[in-house]
Amino acid sequence: MGDSEGIGQRIRVLRQKLNYTQIQVEKATGIPQSNLSEFENGKLVPTIQTLFKIAKFLGVSVAYLLGEGDLEGLKVNVSLLSELSEDGKKQIQDFIDFVVQREMEKEKGQ
Repeated sequence: MGDSEGIGQRIRVLRQKLNYTQIQVEKATGIPQSNLSEFENGKLVPTIQTLFKIAKFLGVSVAYLLGEGDLEGLKVNVSLLSELSEDGKKQIQDFIDFVVQREMEKEKGQ
């Protein structure tokens, strides 16, 4: 399973566990239902801003959506992002996008 599929699967499982429809998530977050469907099916990788919106709505950390294991420790680190400047947040987003893309390419190469 590639990263985009793993992220999407975690979003879907949490959404369904909490008994939310994609339309309810759209109304609460402003993320179009069509995009949510593509995320959940591994066809589209959400940006870090989108992951933050989804994570906040579902009550988990972005790190969890990205597949990290130590959720409690990572929640603290992810919460520090709010203290960054817009430039700092952009750099973090660019780095995460880079890592996700690299992991997806690794999966394709196997």
